[in-house]
Amino acid sequence: MKNKSSIGIVIDSTTTLDPQLIKEYDIEVVSLNIHTQAFNKREIDTLDEEIIPLLDDVKNLSTSSPSPNDFAEAYNRLFQKGYKHIICLPLSKEISSTYQSALIGKTYVDNADQIFVGDTLICNYGLANLVETLLPLFESKLASFGDIVEAYNQRIGNTAIQFSVLNLKHLVNGGRLSKIAGLLGAILHIKPIIEMQNGKLRLFKKELNMAKVIGTFINTIKSFSDRFTTLFVKIVDLQQNDLAEKLVNLISTNFPKINVSRIRTVRPVYFIHLGNNGLGISVVAYNS
Repeated sequence: MKNKSSIGIVIDSTTTLDPQLIKEYDIEVVSLNIHTQAFNKREIDTLDEEIIPLLDDVKNLSTSSPSPNDFAEAYNRLFQKGYKHIICLPLSKEISSTYQSALIGKTYVDNADQIFVGDTLICNYGLANLVETLLPLFESKLASFGDIVEAYNQRIGNTAIQFSVLNLKHLVNGGRLSKIAGLLGAILHIKPIIEMQNGKLRLFKKELNMAKVIGTFINTIKSFSDRFTTLFVKIVDLQQNDLAEKLVNLISTNFPKINVSRIRTVRPVYFIHLGNNGLGISVVAYNS
């Protein structure tokens, strides 16, 4: 096991962390829930392949947050394993009550003052990117709870999440794009770029084609590269392998020192809200 510290880690199921990392660092995953006409299941028990065929019936799909007790049980499992402190990093409180459940869950356990719940204001592959930058800090037996919280606080303010969807239906049905804008966008083949701003998914920009979308992504990366020495970029591609390859090549050519990783899922909860066709980036930056 790579987590040799006295500090346990809790995330929620929308954070697209690699299952191998979850196992290696002994991470507790608290699940959100999926509700469909066919089934009601925890997200961690739901395969992408189960939810994707149902996306056309998006009005009959919904999600719900974990309960405070779900988090309390996760905290207790870590304390029972011998961890002295816990760092919990749930998705943004502005788009889910998961963060509030994590806070309330603290009050259900002893040693609540040894639990840090981060107000992340990010989510999904962006939160996975942040967590991955922090994991090496847990590999030492001498790792300090305070030092890791400080590293989190320093990095969380230097993040970006952008995503372009190729089908506007899910944004319209979710209320993040007006029906008129969605109709015009479909007719004109406009490619909207959604950005995480102050914890909420906002329409950031509209481009006419995916080449311009990629250009916007590159400009975002450059804005961080100009200010920070260390950058981690995670690319998510949903059925857009060729575009993702192009983006990877552009990053490698223009920013050879940047750490780049890829993922091909946003997990069931976010498939419901974003659809399963698009391309996005996450950036985490800091000065080492």
